[in-house]
Amino acid sequence: MTEDDVEEAVRRLIKDMQLKGFHVWKQHARRASRGFPDWVIAGPGGVLFRELKNQSEEPSDEQQEWLAVLTWGGADAAVWRPSDVLSGRVARELQTLLRPR
Repeated sequence: MTEDDVEEAVRRLIKDMQLKGFHVWKQHARRASRGFPDWVIAGPGGVLFRELKNQSEEPSDEQQEWLAVLTWGGADAAVWRPSDVLSGRVARELQTLLRPR
C-alpha cells in the first residue's frame, strides 16, 4: 500500500462519513506554508490534522515542527501510514469526529 492508497482510503472514508476535509493538492503545496499537514478533517466532534506517509517515510523537519506546534496548541495532529488504514485506526479516529463534543 502506497501513500496514494492511504490518500484514497482517507478520501473515501471522509465522504462515507459525511465529514469535511481539506487537502492541499501537491501542485499547490509549494504555495502553502512548508510542512503544513496534508489533511484537515472536521466534524461535530472536532478537527484532525493528519500528515500521510508511506510505511517507511518519516515526516520532514518542517512537517514535524507543524505537528508539534499543533499538538502543543491542543490540536489532534499526527501521521497516518498504510498500517493505520489496514488496522482500522484511520476509520476509528475519523469516527470520533461524528460525535458532538
